Amino acid sequence: MIDEEPTGRRPAPTLLALLVAAPMAASLTGCSADGQGAASPTVTVTTTSTPSGTSSASPTATSDVKGRTFDIGTVTAVTTIGSVKVIELDRWTLDGTSDSTLAKQGVKIAPHKGSRYTNQNTAKTYTAPVAPGARIVVNACVVDGSGDLGLTSQPLSASAWLAKPDTSAVLLVHYDSTGAITRMDTDPRCPG
Repeated sequence: MIDEEPTGRRPAPTLLALLVAAPMAASLTGCSADGQGAASPTVTVTTTSTPSGTSSASPTATSDVKGRTFDIGTVTAVTTIGSVKVIELDRWTLDGTSDSTLAKQGVKIAPHKGSRYTNQNTAKTYTAPVAPGARIVVNACVVDGSGDLGLTSQPLSASAWLAKPDTSAVLLVHYDSTGAITRMDTDPRCPG
């Protein structure tokens, strides 16, 4: 209950504060002065999250063959790291050719009979990513009626071939300066 004050005097500061605050409180609580409910204000809360630790970097495909331009071998496995296909290559060699010469100069693709290449070992493999747009040329031996050897070649997308690779195919592999595979050629070994 509020005591009335004598006429001519100003209301006490406390009373003045209550008179000013009452309409504001009514609007904040959703009630209007006429007793009808007012629309509730919409409140949007924006939260920002703070990382709890450092984010891990995406895995990167690396090459065990950087510095080589060529290799010979068979594919033992194909994986994908990030969006990059990576092969495991079982390295082979050309009889009578040093590995350093093969790594720099490669070998000529030619149809042949018998074993031209030998497996260097059965325990160690080499990892090499496949460059975007890499190709494989599937070579096949052709023997004509006179017994001369020839070949047919069919270029394909390396990614398509690596989806179901022929793990028995001996390949001549070309690398770029980063050690990524840019081209592969199958060995055109003739039957017999």
